[in-house]
Amino acid sequence: MIRILNKYKYFFLILVVTGCKKTLDLTPQDQISDASFWKTAGHFQLAANDFYYGLQEVPQYIDINSDIAFGAGANAVSNGSYLPSASSTVWDNSYTQIRAVNYLLEKAPGSNLGTAIDRWVGEALFFRAYYYNLMSQKYGDLPQSEALQGAAKTAPVYDSQHDIYVQILKWLDEANTELGAMVAAPGSISLPLTGDIYLGNDLFNQVGISAGLT
Repeated sequence: MIRILNKYKYFFLILVVTGCKKTLDLTPQDQISDASFWKTAGHFQLAANDFYYGLQEVPQYIDINSDIAFGAGANAVSNGSYLPSASSTVWDNSYTQIRAVNYLLEKAPGSNLGTAIDRWVGEALFFRAYYYNLMSQKYGDLPQSEALQGAAKTAPVYDSQHDIYVQILKWLDEANTELGAMVAAPGSISLPLTGDIYLGNDLFNQVGISAGLT
């Protein structure tokens, strides 16, 4: 009787050990991990769609926000007294968006998706230019060439506004190249464009905005 019980113990132990050798899938079922993302053009589209969330509403009378133009009278911009509000979120929000843009651009070369993601790369380049333009309009000089490098650059240099806009124009030229190639491609007019609630999925409008800022 004791021998029979011992045999059952050994048999049960073998089952337990064998069962433990199976690979346990620890991937969260309710979350998207970075390792499983950036695999398809659709993934890049989803990431790029999020950039639109940070677009600023165009304020009234934006055309008179210049040192050489004003309406019935001078405003804080035209008289040179403008200073960004202490409670302004433009600085933090813009760098948060630029960090996300940079991450998409870092992932693009290693995705091996080639021209399938040209549009999303073009949009990312546009939004990088857009957010630096948004900040420089309010703050002038700011970190750009050494920005967002973490512990490697805890005190990044402030680039001049002139140099920032030179770089902005380069990014917009690159964006035009990426988006323009899609517009010129045979059959591109019938491409299923989705997810762009601001420009109505119109690729010509996207190219036009990018070109207009140059």
